Amino acid sequence: MNRKKFIQTACQVGIGTAAILSGRVMSQEAKPVETKPDDRRQKFLHNWLKNLLENMGEQMDLSTQIKLLEACGRDCASSHAKQEAQKYIGNLDGWLETLKKWVGEANVKQEGNQIEVGYAKCFCPLVQESAPFANGTYCNCSRGWLLEVFETIVQKPVQVVKEETIIGGGKECRFKVMI
Repeated sequence: MNRKKFIQTACQVGIGTAAILSGRVMSQEAKPVETKPDDRRQKFLHNWLKNLLENMGEQMDLSTQIKLLEACGRDCASSHAKQEAQKYIGNLDGWLETLKKWVGEANVKQEGNQIEVGYAKCFCPLVQESAPFANGTYCNCSRGWLLEVFETIVQKPVQVVKEETIIGGGKECRFKVMI
């Protein structure tokens, strides 16, 4: 990041933080406008994540971005879905039935050791609750989620290929899991 961009970003974060802490946002007429704490927090987090992802794109090579987002997806799975997946260790068929309930019967297909998982909307709360802020690289978080959950169930490394994503311009999110 060049110095000018760094200073601009730092100022934006500082001004945004000050607005959030003060509980006020300045309108274009420079009059304080009261906003709800949840709205301010959501806008702040949205902008912060948008800036983070943009800076990652400028500062990191693609391979590093993918590894970082995959790790975030694994952490996300570990915070909730992994506990459910642990009930199915050694029972892939049982897990697939549960997954079908979550994403829809037609969105989970198995052929031998390959499983296709798809969905017509993004399940990430960060994406659902705000305007799009990311590109298709962000969806490696979902890839990491699938890696963590399927590796928990089969108790060995798996491969997950991101075939298409809504954020990446696709009609749906579609991943292929190879066990």
